[in-house]
Amino acid sequence: MIKNKTTIQQVSYKCAASLALAATVCMSLNMAHAGETFQNSEARYPNTEQGYFTSHYELNNDPNTYLYTTSYTASYIHMTGSSQNVVSGRGWQTGHQWRKVNFSINNYNPDDNGQKSVFALYGWTKSNNTNYDGMAEYYIMDKYNGWYPEHQNDDGRDNGARWLGSKNVDNARYDYYVSTRTNKPHAYGAGGTTFKQYWAVRDYNNQRDSGEINVGQHFQMWKNPQEYKHEAYPYIGNWHYQIFGIELIGGGGSVNLNAWSTN
Repeated sequence: MIKNKTTIQQVSYKCAASLALAATVCMSLNMAHAGETFQNSEARYPNTEQGYFTSHYELNNDPNTYLYTTSYTASYIHMTGSSQNVVSGRGWQTGHQWRKVNFSINNYNPDDNGQKSVFALYGWTKSNNTNYDGMAEYYIMDKYNGWYPEHQNDDGRDNGARWLGSKNVDNARYDYYVSTRTNKPHAYGAGGTTFKQYWAVRDYNNQRDSGEINVGQHFQMWKNPQEYKHEAYPYIGNWHYQIFGIELIGGGGSVNLNAWSTN
């Protein structure tokens, strides 16, 4: 989850300032509060479609914030500011490195055009079934406002996320980052632990409301970074869910999301 910090309005690239970009990618908001729990993959109105999956997280439960499945590939998400942080979307119960994900964002109506929002493909992996080794949270961010990665680390060792390199994928440039979360909620169980966050951030001037995401192309960059090779994506062995969704901080609104796969 993304950590709520000062908004940076200018996207930059291969320098310390460019690390601001990764915070924006933070569809996974990590605003840690005492007693915070990760509501693991439980939508208020869970879907019943065969082969698809919904996940809905709120920092503060609000009955007026919810995800509702409206058709085979579509969900309607309504959010209020009282929830503080929402991560909600649709996809697959088990992620896949080589999936091609099609998405569309329709009728997005934020309460405030300046509020922080991210639309991204989002999920979790870890190296085995028995512990939390190699856990990682990832975002492929295609549309965003006001979130950047420079303040994502909270372990006191790094000044924000590390820039791993850039690559042209899906007809645009993406910048890649890694950051660390310390003793934070996660999707694999109760309590907190330390894990990595990996970001792929689409060029600010080429954001999009629909298209195809070639997941494997992004993972190749995370696994073989141009810089900070010791920060390469950990071994992938245990896939959790993989969704396309919205992360919203400190605001409200509504949106219709579609997500489907071509393979």
